Amino acid sequence: MSDNSTSTSSNKLNISLSLTNPPRRVPIEIPSPTPSSTLHALASNATTIPLSGIRLIFRGKIIPSIEEGDVVQDFKLEDGCVVHCMGKPVVVKTANGGGVGGGGGGVAVGAAAAASSASVGSTVTPPMPSSSTPATATAAAAASTTVNTNTNNDHHPLRAALQTMKNHHTSSEYTTALNTISKLLTNIMTHPMEEKYRKVKRSNAAFTKRLGRLRSSHEAMLSIGFSASSDADEYALVPSADAWPKLTSCKKIID
Repeated sequence: MSDNSTSTSSNKLNISLSLTNPPRRVPIEIPSPTPSSTLHALASNATTIPLSGIRLIFRGKIIPSIEEGDVVQDFKLEDGCVVHCMGKPVVVKTANGGGVGGGGGGVAVGAAAAASSASVGSTVTPPMPSSSTPATATAAAAASTTVNTNTNNDHHPLRAALQTMKNHHTSSEYTTALNTISKLLTNIMTHPMEEKYRKVKRSNAAFTKRLGRLRSSHEAMLSIGFSASSDADEYALVPSADAWPKLTSCKKIID
């Protein structure tokens, strides 16, 4: 009997979806095996991010929406793992005029709800507000229990590098440097599977003029997640489980 029980429980995984706006984690349960299209539908349903605009990333790799295969095996998903979820949640108007978003009493919308209900054995389990608790209060409570990616941002090494840069250069030079760093981050986050956006030639004339020649620019690049040996002519960012949270945290500092 114990063997049967173990086999049944292993058919489902509990994972968390990590969102950045606002920072929070949304728990969902997925069947195993299951195609990645089902994972997309469940994530869309739980977060209210439209299915057409949701993007899932695990350990630096984008999880595409495919109708066949097993996303658990293909991406080595494990029980309790965290999948980064990008996209803009849809705010659903409730009867009392309040707005409800995903992960805090989220309401399923559009194609995501239809796709989720069609998947056999799959269950979405976001926290739901009780009749005595306003949805806004539930959302606030859910957000307060998640990991805050802004923790210690005041002491982030990027802030120290930027402050040094600001103290030693003109306002125009500093603004150009900020825009350059922001562009680097945006390119990587928008195209996480494209290696060319994760490499920067240190001798590149445009890079040198806009950022590389400035005081503490090297420290700024390292704080973002790039690495470079003393004799290397390029900065390179290696995809990892820690790289994505670092990128999002730095993007918030720049913005």
